[in-house]
Amino acid sequence: MAKRKFYKGRKFGPFLVIEDLPTIGGHSTCLIRCFCGKEKEVFSHTLKKGEIKSCGCKKKTGFNNYGGRGIKVCEEWKDFMQFYRDMGIRPDNHSLERIDVNKGYSKNNCEWATKSKQCLNKRSTGKSGVLGVTINKGKFVSGIKKDGKRYHLGTFESLKEAEDAYLKKRKELHGF
Repeated sequence: MAKRKFYKGRKFGPFLVIEDLPTIGGHSTCLIRCFCGKEKEVFSHTLKKGEIKSCGCKKKTGFNNYGGRGIKVCEEWKDFMQFYRDMGIRPDNHSLERIDVNKGYSKNNCEWATKSKQCLNKRSTGKSGVLGVTINKGKFVSGIKKDGKRYHLGTFESLKEAEDAYLKKRKELHGF
């Protein structure tokens, strides 16, 4: 009989083995934690062979936009009362906004924001690399939306002109 191997503390893809469990039918088992936080019991050999790719979290809608990018909720906020102490009561017509869209949910990176403000805080910035500005036939096209209405701000020769037009209209429409 082969000597049993222990895996506690080792990483296999998105999983960390947090406990070696008893064997079942001659197969080693262990308790793993996915990077999303979910725990699951599995056969050790399925981890070693790479047969398990996720706990199921990768199948969830939005995975590539959140968990797949490492966006997580801070440990402190797993206690709702701590979240409540940090953020307070949600104002009407506001929802939780990450200030830096490339960082997770924490006291230092979240605020209550209106939907119109959140629409301006996105990863995608169009082909120009500047929010509100796209490139069409070598020209810079500036535009913005508010309450479902699209405002075409013009077509410009320079990126700076298009960005300035966007920032001016954003301040007019959204106040910042």
